[in-house]
Amino acid sequence: MTPDGAVIGVLGKPLTLADCPRPLQPFMAELAAIGELAKQMEEEDTQTAIQLAQDGKEVPLSRLDRVRSILADGVGNEGEMRAARQGRRSVEGRAVAFANRINALSLGMTKIKAFRERQEGVFKVLAGIGS
Repeated sequence: MTPDGAVIGVLGKPLTLADCPRPLQPFMAELAAIGELAKQMEEEDTQTAIQLAQDGKEVPLSRLDRVRSILADGVGNEGEMRAARQGRRSVEGRAVAFANRINALSLGMTKIKAFRERQEGVFKVLAGIGS
């Protein structure tokens, strides 16, 4: 995400909400909102970590690290459990809620006709990245 809300796409070309076809604009808006929220979470976690370190306390796993762990391994995985033991489980489950929001966007994107038409190729690329 760029500061003006654009997404850097294929070959480094910025893509703005106005550039998106109307049916895809809700996806772009949600992607931008998720990016902004991730940035806020990172800033808050950094401030918390600085304060904890200054107080000589252990710095727990960040929320974004917990979200990554939840997205990769599911709720209740070892990384999330370690964070809970460190006292990092938020009362409202904000990391879980954020992971759910990302998953909802992903699921919505799989319903896009162009995605469905190209999903086999997309998943081959993603499988190659993960290995």
